[in-house]
Amino acid sequence: MLADGRRLELDLGQLRNVADVTLNGKQLGILWKPPYAYDVTGLVRSAKNKLKIEIVNLWANRLVGDAKLAREKRVTRITQKVPIGGPIESGILCPVQLRLHTRNETK
Repeated sequence: MLADGRRLELDLGQLRNVADVTLNGKQLGILWKPPYAYDVTGLVRSAKNKLKIEIVNLWANRLVGDAKLAREKRVTRITQKVPIGGPIESGILCPVQLRLHTRNETK
């Protein structure tokens, strides 16, 4: 499948806001702006693979969530009321895909 200089790309599509990705125990790095993709040529196994994607949520979403909880169950403590309409979109927003590219193919 990877003959003739082909490469394999892990494409996270769209996400909000920061992704930290590990594939088969190898840290791929942190993505915080498009394109949300990694070259995984040589890292993908023909058998089982383990993909771990951690998405960092927004502080504003934590505040929105805490505002809905009883005071004793809140995680955050702030001294000023902040008007936040939310929650704000966060996470992986479309399917994660593996894409096969030829050496000369442009994105």
